[in-house]
Amino acid sequence: MKKILLILFLGIMLSACGSNNGDSDGSGDSTGSGGYLSCVLEYTQARDAGIISATNAEISAECASESLP
Repeated sequence: MKKILLILFLGIMLSACGSNNGDSDGSGDSTGSGGYLSCVLEYTQARDAGIISATNAEISAECASESLP
């Protein structure tokens, strides 16, 4: 049950990270870093709340892969 919730939450978070990158077009390089930082912040808050269990490296890698074009 916990794995299902984790997968569901990660799917939602990935969607949120992807939509953050597309919302502010034309901002240049700052758009990618803003999306990345927002993604990291969301995952970190979820980890701190006990919703997910992920290391800093896992969060960073996931958000970096989402911010690639």
